Order: sequence, then structure tokens, then C-alpha cells
Amino acid sequence: MFRDPTARVGRMWSLSATADEAGFVGMDEFLKLSGSGVAVHANRGAAWGGASGTVSPYIDFAGSFDGGLDIATGGTPVTLNFDKGGIGATVQEATFQLDEFIYVSGSFAFDKGVREKVTVETGLTATDLAQVGAQLAKIETVADVSSDRSRITNLWVDTFNIGMRNVDVFVGYGVPDFDSATPVDEQEDVFGLGAGRTSTSACRS
Repeated sequence: MFRDPTARVGRMWSLSATADEAGFVGMDEFLKLSGSGVAVHANRGAAWGGASGTVSPYIDFAGSFDGGLDIATGGTPVTLNFDKGGIGATVQEATFQLDEFIYVSGSFAFDKGVREKVTVETGLTATDLAQVGAQLAKIETVADVSSDRSRITNLWVDTFNIGMRNVDVFVGYGVPDFDSATPVDEQEDVFGLGAGRTSTSACRS
């Protein structure tokens, strides 16, 4: 936690944590959620007030400290070396099982809140300009718009990224073994309404 003593900048906080194993306990009869190789990171701050109430400051640890800021833990120090804001997590192997009906396993990662500058191709024609002229005028106050209105550059956007690898999904009855040499539809005590595997997938918004 970091606090500006003059109170001109809101509170800021950072987190870097890892766990070899993690799990959700207490509902094993119908819900199982576990993960290995878990890492969580965050670098955030309280949002600015007024018109910029949706924008949050953060600390540039890489630029503020030589090699990052070392935090004592009683063992090996944790180094905060973020140069961007955001929050995210990665799980090398996660398993979700709802009763014996839905089964999902694989590697997952997500990041939210990282701000990036992008270039946008508007796709606008001369006919469109009359309808969106007022909107483009607002955009010109925060980014660069080409004279023919075909391109917007230096536009800041908030990103949300989801990635997954080697994900197995099963909907049916029983607990499938995707690593078995026997196909899921031929395994005993397993009745599938749908099953699939994806090697690598990513989504950004």
C-alpha cells in the first residue's frame, strides 16, 4: 500500500503472489475447483475524481527503482517491478468440476486494466461523417484524428485479455480422462453430451 502524504494522489497498491497449489474447499460433494502453479499480480490505485473518475494512477516500479522494489517476506524477497497498471492471474493447471456433469481443465491467464495506445481504422465514408461528426469531435480532444477521418491514432484503451492452453471441456456424466489412450466416448462409466479440446486460444477486448 502506498499513500501520498499530501493526499493529492489517491492510495495505490501492488500485489505479487504465487502458490504451488490452491483450491476451493467445503463443497467437494458437488463442486471442485483447484489449481497448481498459481500466480496473481496487481498494480492499481484509487481512481481520480471528477471527469477522470474512471482512470486510476499506478506506480512505475521499473522506472522508480533500480531493478524494482524488493519486499521482505521472511524468506526470499518479492520484487515488484511493474511498469504498467492492471490486475491479472495465471494458472498452469486448473480443474473445475461441477458434480459429475461439467468438467473443465487446462491452463488459463487473464489481465485486466492495462492501458495501451492503439491506432483505429474508422472505416468511415463521406456519407458517414455527417452522422458521426459530433462524436469524432469529442475523440479529437483525447486522440489524433486524420484529416479524412479514416484513422484515429494515439487512442488510449483499457484492455481485458484472456488466454488458455490445452483446455479440456466435458459435459455429461462421469469423470473423463483426457490423457488416457482410450477415447472419452469409449471410457467406462462416462456418458458425454459434449466434449472438446483446444490447444491455444486468446481473446482481447
